[in-house]
Amino acid sequence: MDFKSYRKGQTKKEERAQAEQFIRSHEGLSEQALYDELFARIASAKQSGTFNPQALVAQAELLRPYLSPSQAERLNALLAAISSGESGGAK
Repeated sequence: MDFKSYRKGQTKKEERAQAEQFIRSHEGLSEQALYDELFARIASAKQSGTFNPQALVAQAELLRPYLSPSQAERLNALLAAISSGESGGAK
């Protein structure tokens, strides 16, 4: 998933398929590697003027059903850090 290609008009089935594809493509990566990729994408999107915090939250919500309760808590903390302006890497 990427911020530039997020589309509000997607059906739930398309959104679910996109989330599942994202999960498959990132299986095996460490949590730190996922954070590093996320913050690199955010920095790039901010630099190009395409960062959309609402799209990020919407994409994160698509992943929530696949997360354990502890992963969901970390996701909440990560989204809070991003919305508060941190982009250097929440751990």
